Amino acid sequence: MKGRVFPTSNHSVVFVKSAEKASIEHDNEIHLKSVSRESSSGKKEQSPKIITICTLCGRFKGFRVRRNRFILSCTAISLLALLIGIIIVFYAIVPAIVKSTIEKAELSFRSLNIGDIGNNGFRLRAQLELSRTGSISAKILPPLIINVDNVGTVRNDDTISIVGDPNRPTIVPIDSPFSVSNLAAFHRFTRSLIFEPHVIWHLTAKASVQPISGVMPVYSNIPFNKKVKLNALNSLQNVKIKSINLRRSDKERIFADIVIEIPNPSLFNIDLG
Repeated sequence: MKGRVFPTSNHSVVFVKSAEKASIEHDNEIHLKSVSRESSSGKKEQSPKIITICTLCGRFKGFRVRRNRFILSCTAISLLALLIGIIIVFYAIVPAIVKSTIEKAELSFRSLNIGDIGNNGFRLRAQLELSRTGSISAKILPPLIINVDNVGTVRNDDTISIVGDPNRPTIVPIDSPFSVSNLAAFHRFTRSLIFEPHVIWHLTAKASVQPISGVMPVYSNIPFNKKVKLNALNSLQNVKIKSINLRRSDKERIFADIVIEIPNPSLFNIDLG
């Protein structure tokens, strides 16, 4: 410590600080207070409860929000984006996939039986084969009303389960009255069935499809439009009489037991009763 020594009357020594040293210590004290204030103000500005958000790559200074408000805003925006994404997936993407799958599917008949023929229709018993249905399982919900070539309608009241295996077709059994809605068209249809080598059925319907599982939405009015080419009876060619038996005849009456063989080149099995 620097200073001057002055003698006193009681022989004690007194040290006095020089003016230069006092000035230096005073300056140091002021500097420490200034640093302390800057540090405290910096801590306030960098409080963990306040977040500074910059906007537009520095073109604006940005703004400050409290951390809890920032977290709530981010959560709300994330939930809103998730909700919009779910709506887009379930009500835009999935219906488009379902429509495309039904459109690409192929329909054919394994068997076809016509019986109980009446004036206004008949009973149709058939097995339909639905193939190329893709790898997504689905259900076609009843009722499925199929319009056949604008002649009449067939109604299916059973659920059609699509297995979701592209190599495994779906078999759809049909046992329904065929209700004729256009009698003139039905006559043309019958004539084509008997005399033409082939007939083409135009099957149209509006299906209600539920993909994947029971928790998924049901998508209604999915177009189901198929053309099915079938072998017809082709004028019943190559009809043969196999045998004629007159043994039951007598002097007054003739009874002929005739066995006729009619080859059927088509899937149609007609029960005449």
